[in-house]
Amino acid sequence: MAKYSFEFKKKIVLDYLDGKGGAQYLSKKYELGSHSQLFKWINAYKEFGDEGLICSRKKNKIFFRKENFCCKVISIKCDFISRLSDSRRYKQSKYDL
Repeated sequence: MAKYSFEFKKKIVLDYLDGKGGAQYLSKKYELGSHSQLFKWINAYKEFGDEGLICSRKKNKIFFRKENFCCKVISIKCDFISRLSDSRRYKQSKYDL
C-alpha cells in the first residue's frame, strides 16, 4: 500500500501549482520527508495526470517502464517490417520476380 493517499498527493501538488507555496514550504507544512518527493509527484502529475499519483512507488516505476518498453518494442517491430518490405521490393525489382 502507498504511504500517502492519492487525495493527499493531489492536494499538495495542486497547492504547489496554484502558487500557494514553494516546494520546501509545502513539504514542511504537510510533513513530507523532503521536497524532492513533492517534485516527483508534481512531475508525475504533469506527465500523466491523476494516474501518475494513483500508483504506489513500486507499481508506478514498473508501470512507466512497461509502457516505455512496449512503445520501444512496437517501434522496433514497425521499423523491422518496413525494412523487410523494402528488402523484398528491392530483390523483386533486381531479379525480376
